[in-house]
Amino acid sequence: MSMNKQRKKKKSQQFSLSVRLLAVVILLLIFAISAVGALSYIKSKEGIVSVIENRLKREINTSFEITRNLMTMYINEPDELQRKMNQSIKQQMAELQREGIAGEVILLQKEKAVTLVENRNVTVDISNPLEKKVERIGEGVVHFQVKDQGYTVAFKQIPEVKSLITSFQLMLEHMQSMFLQLKETTAALDNTGYMLKQASTNSLDHNRQLVEMTDLLQIGASQTATSSEQNINFFQNMNQYIDSMISQMKQLSINTREMDE
Repeated sequence: MSMNKQRKKKKSQQFSLSVRLLAVVILLLIFAISAVGALSYIKSKEGIVSVIENRLKREINTSFEITRNLMTMYINEPDELQRKMNQSIKQQMAELQREGIAGEVILLQKEKAVTLVENRNVTVDISNPLEKKVERIGEGVVHFQVKDQGYTVAFKQIPEVKSLITSFQLMLEHMQSMFLQLKETTAALDNTGYMLKQASTNSLDHNRQLVEMTDLLQIGASQTATSSEQNINFFQNMNQYIDSMISQMKQLSINTREMDE
């Protein structure tokens, strides 16, 4: 009897040890699965948040460009500006809703937050700390909670209308200055072209006179044997004529250098 009791006790101890080892393994397995699941959930959440942030950045950049262009086009027509902005923003909101993203476009002013969609009220309570943070950063994405509800906000500062008017006026003044400089340059080129044309005409006249002088020299050479006295007078006249031509050529050279300078 005692031997049977010892065997039963030994088997019971072995069974108890096996159960404990199995329990430890199961607990470790559960912990590992939970850790992997938690990490997967965190990574998945971070990926989804990153995708939404990038999408909101693209949307806010699109809204910024559209608003800035409309403010430039309708700078003196506030009603038409508001109407065009409403049309554009409604299209953006419709695209976001089709993708399952609930969004709202809000203009933060010094006095209050104003929705840019006509006939709609601001549904999100924008706190003063958030307004100060947005004003300080100027551009980016932030996350905040209102009544246990999480929100993601993408924001970007829009230049004021006055600054746009100033920039536009500066651009017009710069363009006017460029046109005046272009006009002055064109006038100077016209004057230089006229002077070059006159110099070319004078050069052609002198070349023609040189050709005529050469012809006269040939005629004088052929008459040398028949009339020496006439030849002497002829050569004297030719000498004077050549001196005159040389003087004119020097004057032409001086005029050309002055134009080049």
